[in-house]
Order: sequence, then C-alpha cells, then structure tokens
Amino acid sequence: MDPFGDPPKTELSNVEVIRRPFTPSLEDEMAVVPDDRVRIIRVFDDGWAFVEKLTGSGGDRRERGLIPIDCFRDVDQALPSFLAEKRVSYGSQPVLGTPL
Repeated sequence: MDPFGDPPKTELSNVEVIRRPFTPSLEDEMAVVPDDRVRIIRVFDDGWAFVEKLTGSGGDRRERGLIPIDCFRDVDQALPSFLAEKRVSYGSQPVLGTPL
C-alpha cells in the first residue's frame, strides 16, 4: 500500500451512486434506481438521507427527497460491512454536505 496515495474511501461521499432501487411511499421520499447519481445533503440518524438527484444532461436538473441509506449498499454487500466501511451509524451520523 502506498503511504502517500489517496486513503481508502471510508465514509459517504458528497456524491454517491445508487446501488439499490427505492420506491417512495410518502410525499417527501424520492424514487431512485441503480446508477442514479445523488448529492447527499444530509444524513439522518434513523438510516435515511436527504439527497438531490443529479439528472438531465450534465446533471443540471435537480430533484430532492429522502431515501434509505441502504440504497448506497452494493447488492452483494452485507449490511454490517457496509456500515463499517462507510462509517455510518444509525445513532450518531454527522451532517454531510450543505445545510438545509
């Protein structure tokens, strides 16, 4: 391992790619499908994230809503390893991105 190289990714990035689909059931939730790109605005301690979907040519059309953090987990990845890798805690997750 190169000690001067970039450190491994250990938390949710400002922009993430959706790995699992989500169909909303409430008005403030947003539908996402695999390969959608979203900008994380805020992560909540109950396992949800407020995101902005980057769509349109060049990501210029934006839609905002809530999605489960689980949408960022690879289909074959176990939940405990995902939470450990991304340093996501359902009890004390700091706010990411910009404030509401």
